[in-house]
Amino acid sequence: MGDAEGSLPYLTGEWSVAFDYPPMPVDAILFASRMMTAKESLASTSVKQVIVDAPGIEDEKKWEDSYVKPTGGIVTVKSELGEPIHKIATRGVLLWKEVSGLKKQQQKQNKKMSQLIFP
Repeated sequence: MGDAEGSLPYLTGEWSVAFDYPPMPVDAILFASRMMTAKESLASTSVKQVIVDAPGIEDEKKWEDSYVKPTGGIVTVKSELGEPIHKIATRGVLLWKEVSGLKKQQQKQNKKMSQLIFP
């Protein structure tokens, strides 16, 4: 969605047809990261460069891989609100993902232990 032509399939709903779904138009398109790279943005030059340097992906079907591993320079983590959020795969964000995964494992182990001890 780098331009109007790339955004149009999302507004018309044609993007979902490639995934064998009926047309599903989106209500809006958020340009948050893209706007951070604008000249007028107050983001630092180095932050702007990190965003620009993310390689992205050619095949949108690969986007789901970001939930498991960095994909196109992006990784999906669970936000503070418990919802998936896509972040640039920096060392800090990769640590966030790892700690999140460890926390989830610990919760599963605690549940399993409580089931074994208190059936």
